[in-house]
Amino acid sequence: MKSYYRELYRGKINPTVKVCSGSVLARRLGYSLELLDWLTDHDFPWDYIHPCGNPVRKGLFEPGDFVLNLGCGIGLDACALMFEATEELKAEVGYVVVNVDVVSEVLERACRWVASLRELPDDFTLLWVCADALKLPFTHETFDVVLMNGVFNVFPDKKLLLEELRRVIKKGGRLVIADIFVSTSLPDYVKTEPDAWAWCIAGALTEEEFFELLRSSGFGPCRGLDKEAIDDAFYRGVFAAERVS
Repeated sequence: MKSYYRELYRGKINPTVKVCSGSVLARRLGYSLELLDWLTDHDFPWDYIHPCGNPVRKGLFEPGDFVLNLGCGIGLDACALMFEATEELKAEVGYVVVNVDVVSEVLERACRWVASLRELPDDFTLLWVCADALKLPFTHETFDVVLMNGVFNVFPDKKLLLEELRRVIKKGGRLVIADIFVSTSLPDYVKTEPDAWAWCIAGALTEEEFFELLRSSGFGPCRGLDKEAIDDAFYRGVFAAERVS
């Protein structure tokens, strides 16, 4: 998938899967109009945006949280947290957000965009790290929240991924996942299509499969926070679970 996304960000791949992206998708998913207008006014690179949901508006983040934005891409959700901290919370303590992606080119583009801003809020720290999600360069129990938006389904071995996430999340910390889910298990032939993996289709689970996987990986009861039907078989969902063991 790393090489696929690198070529996608370079504009060298035309997906066979019909997808909506950019500001149109962000608006559809419920990101605030004020945020979208601010990003557009600051020349945000919308062509890099492919989220599966809007987890930031769900009230899952507390001022002072140390957040891992895993598979961050260009950093839309980090920007949403920054905007929330400065425009809505007016809190004395903001967020520290570590943005991690395996594709160095998209991180370089994100850093160039951030550098173009005149300043970041004093109470907000934004960091960028190129790393593999299965081998994160962080110590045990580092983060209050791990956020994955349109990333979880990309991994064939989700059990291994959750083991690594459990390692870096503090006990009592939160795992927030926005992704695509299915009403029934997918046929095997879908799992041989690279585009279907890249666009979170081939790796999609039913809610029952997803909940059981989280439970067996040390996470507590999963809360469904948002669902939106895509068609008869697929829907977008935002879910959160606490690390309990």
